[in-house]
Amino acid sequence: MISKFSIFTYLYLVDISLEPEFSTICGYTDKDLGTVFKEEVKNFDRDKIRTWYNGYSWLGEEKVYNPRGILKLFFNKEFKSWCPEDGTPHYLFYYLMKKRALPLQLENSLILDDDLIKFSMDSGKIEALYFQSGFLTIQEELYKVDDIYYRLDYPNLEARKSFHHGLMAYITQGQIDDEYKSELTEYLKHNYFKKFCEYLHNKLCGVSCYWNMMPNERFFFNYESCYSLFLYASLHSPNLQMIPEQPSKAGRSDLTVLYDKQVFIFELKMAKSAKGLKKALDSAMDQIKKRGYGESYKDSEQPIHLIALAFSKEERNAIGWRHEMLS
Repeated sequence: MISKFSIFTYLYLVDISLEPEFSTICGYTDKDLGTVFKEEVKNFDRDKIRTWYNGYSWLGEEKVYNPRGILKLFFNKEFKSWCPEDGTPHYLFYYLMKKRALPLQLENSLILDDDLIKFSMDSGKIEALYFQSGFLTIQEELYKVDDIYYRLDYPNLEARKSFHHGLMAYITQGQIDDEYKSELTEYLKHNYFKKFCEYLHNKLCGVSCYWNMMPNERFFFNYESCYSLFLYASLHSPNLQMIPEQPSKAGRSDLTVLYDKQVFIFELKMAKSAKGLKKALDSAMDQIKKRGYGESYKDSEQPIHLIALAFSKEERNAIGWRHEMLS
């Protein structure tokens, strides 16, 4: 006969985080907002509250709100990402850079159930780390043959904004603000590519020294992914769409940006020094054209900009650019 103590011990050791019957114990439901917080929600747009703070899912029928976000909203009467107040652990972004992963790889990503649940810092998936940290949540459970997969994505606007704020702050050690990002996107919008590259260069001058101070990250400057990450963080905005490594008939582009009814296709190349600038730019532009990175957008009747960017391993900065239109 099984004792009550044995049953209690068994239940204590069972991971219930993905059990549907317990899916709402860590957050507020829509019903909670309509009953417990009935008076408070009268002052706000319910759809906007959902966009900002709802969306966490643990395989239950109902998604839940971040309790901290809701309470801070009602107390301060302001829609805002409150996560940065708690401080974002730097290891999240260090691990992202160490794995040479692009942030957009986290969005709408698929992961095996074992990889999600049995996470380890040494060999774990980057998606699992961000799920465990609350930046990602489960959007869908999928069955493929004998395997279970989970589709992950940001739960809401608060988590998305908090991630990108933390990433940019980590990369630049707080040296770059929203004004810089706005300026860079304006240069892109008006096709001021020379100013775009000069501004990028100037800002990298101000942050590269901080990167050098970070242990085990110096090697990262030898890879295009370092600068792809910086470019991504610099351009990220709800007003534009970014697609990393978009597949074409013969390869994948580094970064495609859709903004202001225009298409911008970026290809980044590393040069050992300024002497290799022309070769790097030739290589990047030839790759864009020969591999047809812009072909899928020809029917959109939007201007398609091909942009080659070259970075120097010695200078650890942007050293040149080239722009052409896809005819």
